[in-house]
Amino acid sequence: MNDLERRIRDRVDAFVEELTDLIRQAALESVKEALGSAESPPPRAKQKRTGRVVGKKRSGGKRSAEELARSEGAIATFVAKHPGARADQIAREMGVPTKDLALPIKKLLSRGELSTQGQKRATRYFAGKKR
Repeated sequence: MNDLERRIRDRVDAFVEELTDLIRQAALESVKEALGSAESPPPRAKQKRTGRVVGKKRSGGKRSAEELARSEGAIATFVAKHPGARADQIAREMGVPTKDLALPIKKLLSRGELSTQGQKRATRYFAGKKR
């Protein structure tokens, strides 16, 4: 019976292997058909960021000191006119993403030109020293 069991196991393993190959081939053909090519596309090379110019700021690049100074001035002016404004409100009024305000606000806070009240998304900004 041991020999019979081994022969059955060998045939089952061969069947499973053949079935796996057929399923793999069918999946590859489906992908090729969906992509519309008979060949597999060449692997993509990693591309270096080009730092293309988007508006006045280079995408992925550093802002110039002048750009930061302009942002700081605009933020300070807005907060002076609208005490208690949140970062999302400031960003909306300035027409910039909220993440672009992080550095100018940090600089204004460190110089004492702005103060905060609250935490995280509920942080409100005020002109001048801490309240």
